[in-house]
Amino acid sequence: MKITIKDVAKLANVSVGTASMAVNGKKGVNEETRRKVLDAVEKLDYRPNHYARSLITNKSGTIGLIVTDITNPFFGLIVSFIQKELEKEGYNLLLGISNDKLSNEKKYVEYFLNRNVEGLIIVPSHEKESDLSHLYNLKRLGIPFVFITTAYNGIQADCIMTDLAKGTYELTKYLIKNGNKKIFFISGYKDLLLSSLRIDGYKKAYKESALDCSGDWIFESYPDYQKGYDTTNRIIQNSIPDAIITVNDIVAMGVLKCLNENGINVPEKVSVAGYDDLLYSSMVGTPLTTIRQPIESICTNSIKILKDRINGEKYIERRIYLEPELIIRESTIKSSM
Repeated sequence: MKITIKDVAKLANVSVGTASMAVNGKKGVNEETRRKVLDAVEKLDYRPNHYARSLITNKSGTIGLIVTDITNPFFGLIVSFIQKELEKEGYNLLLGISNDKLSNEKKYVEYFLNRNVEGLIIVPSHEKESDLSHLYNLKRLGIPFVFITTAYNGIQADCIMTDLAKGTYELTKYLIKNGNKKIFFISGYKDLLLSSLRIDGYKKAYKESALDCSGDWIFESYPDYQKGYDTTNRIIQNSIPDAIITVNDIVAMGVLKCLNENGINVPEKVSVAGYDDLLYSSMVGTPLTTIRQPIESICTNSIKILKDRINGEKYIERRIYLEPELIIRESTIKSSM
């Protein structure tokens, strides 16, 4: 026999309306009553019929998530955390993978709109920005969306991200303090927010240390393993820096491989550091110094804000910066000075 909300209400000794409000997380239900209803849900193994609810309320119970590339474990973790949190909140997840193409991102936005999603969570593309009309269309339609990990310049929208500038500042300051004066930085495309913030932090650390850094030490690159390898190969043909820092751990691993193949010892000759603190960053041959991003907190905060927007909360779009954490491992070395 199929369990309905009426069965839940009867077991909890409340009205059907109260049971429905409690199940859907609505306001106006005291905690004792909510707990009785949720206990009844668990005892009866009640599963809401989201399709039926969408016909009545014009709400699908579905959230769209667009990430750039799940082959990078950083984004795989984002998908995993968001899926788990949405399940707790009673939402279904629709996933789109843009492969860092704005054209793909646009297609997924249109697809999600056709599926009547209640809101979207978007990891912006690393592609140089051009046509963002699909996002302006979301705003025109009143469909709430939240950026995570970075944002697009020129689009006013909620964003939850790590304080990227502070993370790179702390990392650069640490390297300078330990005798590394010539630090090269392999960034993403400089015009993108995710790169410009990191570059700001890098330059700030140099400025505070009263050291000069050259603009020639910053290298634009698409943020993947092969580009990290190729860029390092170009660097070492001309000069050997004291250290190389990168936009993410995947790029840093390409750096490590290139240096190793060219007989350049890490960290004795060149220190290397990444960003993100992926699981296997501590497992590579030379464990990687990096900046840890609070992925779980990014995800939970994004869902909370998106739910508030879906439920009609009105406030100015917010950009929330979460604290990064410097993780020191064997790929950087303290100076003997």
